[in-house]
Amino acid sequence: MTRETFYKDYLKNQEDCILADRHWAELEAILDDYRELKPRLENTGQAIVNALLTCKSIHSINYRIKHEEHLLEKILRKMKTNPGQSITRENYKERITDLIGIRALHIFKEDWAGIHDFIISGWKQSEKPTAYVRYGDAERILNYYKDKDCDVQEHKFGYRSVHYQLLTSLGAETHQVEVQVRTLYEEAWGEIDHRVRYPYTMDNERMLRLSSILNRLSGNADELASYMRYTKNRSEQLEWEHRKELEEKNRIIENLKSRIEDLVSDKDVRHEISMELDSLSPVKDDRPEQEEFPWLDTLVDSKFFNGLQSQLNSFMNSPDFEPIELSEEDWHILQKSQEELIRALNNPRKMEKLLNDTNIPLISESKGDEDGVD
Repeated sequence: MTRETFYKDYLKNQEDCILADRHWAELEAILDDYRELKPRLENTGQAIVNALLTCKSIHSINYRIKHEEHLLEKILRKMKTNPGQSITRENYKERITDLIGIRALHIFKEDWAGIHDFIISGWKQSEKPTAYVRYGDAERILNYYKDKDCDVQEHKFGYRSVHYQLLTSLGAETHQVEVQVRTLYEEAWGEIDHRVRYPYTMDNERMLRLSSILNRLSGNADELASYMRYTKNRSEQLEWEHRKELEEKNRIIENLKSRIEDLVSDKDVRHEISMELDSLSPVKDDRPEQEEFPWLDTLVDSKFFNGLQSQLNSFMNSPDFEPIELSEEDWHILQKSQEELIRALNNPRKMEKLLNDTNIPLISESKGDEDGVD
């Protein structure tokens, strides 16, 4: 990377170039030091990644050491935002806290609690974890994080994630490591928003609105996944309760059989009663583990869920909801419809018409999001 290339690719205006000119000698000193430091950061980051992968609640991990040009860009942005702040070769490792950046991804929102306990018990923290929440998140969700001693902050763009600042040492050096924990849907939205909007189109209203819609859809997907998991667990719980009732009845039956042996002298009568009691087989099972689902309140109260549920209920209770057999011609029609839908997805005008024709209430927009890592 040359100075000219950096100016062309990362500096937006004349003001930024003047700031870089004024501090370029210090920036070069920082860059020289950082190049020597990077191999040690790689070792530290890889050690933490390997440890995190042993946590069963983590689905996957994204990991990077900060690129050299991104480091210089971030230093300049911090200087521009806070002119009184001095970032030098001696202190940049303390001022830039995400030289090592790790994202631990999980599938269900509820998986976060297990990951949080794993991180807190495994590493020292330079500060309390920060849980970023979206405007309108229920009080129950905020308390879910507060109960784990997190600093809860409402993010102006609706960004959802929990950030940790770890302190770890390999040899004599102590390094800061930023670990972000979020769901796969939050990661997908964050990556798209980061690549499309951040940091140069943050004020583009159209992009902000599109990102806001995508953010809301991602949040609904997370909540719907939690609802599916809750429904499965609730079904297992009801089945367990039913089996426990049967088990208790079986216990009573076994007790009655014992008493019959003592009270009834006629062998044929005893045998007949015993056969009737044996027709009920003993049932044994273990209680399934119960989980918390604090995000269900948001989903169940949403227009998206209520509209979808209302239409599904109406259809399922209608005479049209009957078993059908599809002919070869029917399957051909369905295949053609699927192809038409795929074409519509790639054609904004067709997709707009498709959305306008549906009767399912559209979800309302919320504030957009911003990825927290650069």
